This record gives sequence, C-alpha cells and structure tokens, in this order.
Amino acid sequence: MYEFVVGPLPFGDKFSEQIDIFREVLVGKLDVPANKVAEPECRDLIERLLERKVTQRIGCDPKSEHGVREVRKHDFFFDFDLELLPRRQVVPPLIPDEQEIEQMGSEPVMNTTGESIETGIICDWDAGF
Repeated sequence: MYEFVVGPLPFGDKFSEQIDIFREVLVGKLDVPANKVAEPECRDLIERLLERKVTQRIGCDPKSEHGVREVRKHDFFFDFDLELLPRRQVVPPLIPDEQEIEQMGSEPVMNTTGESIETGIICDWDAGF
C-alpha cells in the first residue's frame, strides 16, 4: 500500500546490500510524506500496517479474534464495498478517456524482466480468495 500511495519503498530504498536493508527495516525511521499522503485515514492505515511490533500491527495480534477483519473495517475502507471486489464489480475511481486507451494500446506491455506480455488473457489466480 505504501508503494502505491507514496512511490518508493519505505525502507531500504537507498541501499544495495541486503544487511543494510534488513537493518533499516528493523530500526529505520518510517517516513510517510504529508505531501503524498494527505488523508488521515490513509496515513493511519499505512502506519498501522508497517508497525514493527506484531502484536500492535493492525490485523496481526494473535490474541485478537478480529484478525484481518480489523483491516477491512478500518476507516480507510469506509466507502469501499469489499464484497464487490472478488466479483470484479468495483467501479474504478478513474476511467481513462478513449484517446488515452488508444495510446496505451499502441505500446507493448512489459513485465519486470522486460519481456512482452499478453494483456488480453484474464487469469483467475484469486478465484478462491
């Protein structure tokens, strides 16, 4: 979620050595830039998802009977119907106009290794979710 909203990783983005990345994850300061995350509900959810202490992290306390429901009931999702998501019935907040769609269609879609991928195939990896 942090990457979708802010951009770069919250920890380890400045390091190439794994040990330095691990160290920053354990003790580095979490910075959620106000200019990128203005909504208090979004900021709160990000901070609670990235809480280092597992028992204080939202949805992770083993003594809680709520688990993931605690995340789903967070104020960030107040107007989001999570029941529509698996049925692919969620109305997107931004729908590109036809010209933008045509421009997107003219460029090949690449995966992270630079290989062209087929975009017309719909997979059902989350069918049982």
